[in-house]
Amino acid sequence: MSKSLSQTMWVWSKLASSKWEDAWFERLRFLDPQCLVVTALPGKSSIRIEAYRVDEPTARILEKSFGGSVRETKADAWQTSQAHALQPILIRDRLVLAPDADSAAALRAKYPDRHVLLVPGSLAFGTGDHPTTATCLRWLVDFAAETEPGWSHLDAGTGTGVLCLAAKVLGAGKTEGFDFDPQAIRTAKINAEANQIAGVQFHKRDIRGWEPQRLFALVTANLYSGLLVESAAKLLRSLQPGGRLLLSGIMRSQEADVVDAFRKLGRPNPECALRKGKWVTLRY
Repeated sequence: MSKSLSQTMWVWSKLASSKWEDAWFERLRFLDPQCLVVTALPGKSSIRIEAYRVDEPTARILEKSFGGSVRETKADAWQTSQAHALQPILIRDRLVLAPDADSAAALRAKYPDRHVLLVPGSLAFGTGDHPTTATCLRWLVDFAAETEPGWSHLDAGTGTGVLCLAAKVLGAGKTEGFDFDPQAIRTAKINAEANQIAGVQFHKRDIRGWEPQRLFALVTANLYSGLLVESAAKLLRSLQPGGRLLLSGIMRSQEADVVDAFRKLGRPNPECALRKGKWVTLRY
């Protein structure tokens, strides 16, 4: 476990109505996107918004400006609490995501014909419970089912590395992911080791400065809409002829901007668009 996981951090949290989720993302755009976690509360029309890994002055500004509460915690304690809050996630009939080692063992016994991945709550985005990640995983399973093993995969904004790890167990050959957040890369490597998955490469890289060095059969990009618009040409250049591109992290209010950016590059309407709540995933 990396040293940073035992450091102290400040967390700001607030309850809000789920109908204002997109407004809160806009309101908090000045924060590093990787600091924000929005959790839907089961059986309620409310969400919990958290800004973690922020310094105390920023946390106090958030508290003064928007209400809510501020607490000081150990990063590893926050990770443990997140893991306890998560439930196993079943993806199609091929994949299961487990939040801790004990449930992973039980799920492997219960579903011997499925791939079980251990993806605990962490300081990086992508445990499979968010609609954007879950949709990418479902389409990734579909892609693997119709493609000969050995296909290549690139994941831009890899977070916990879950899409890369899922791709690998589902038959991918060359698989790599990158993220601008060093904590995400550490987490992704830890998750690969915990699942005993080799042959996946993770790199610290900002998509704004990234240039594709090779072509991939499948490219996944679970990023904010502004980054998808800014990086549209590079994402398309990274695709093999006939390859697939999955774009997620798009709010409904920003879907038209993303579609328009790809249309200007010669790609008409996406092959498929799946809308879940306030989130949209596009397939090209």
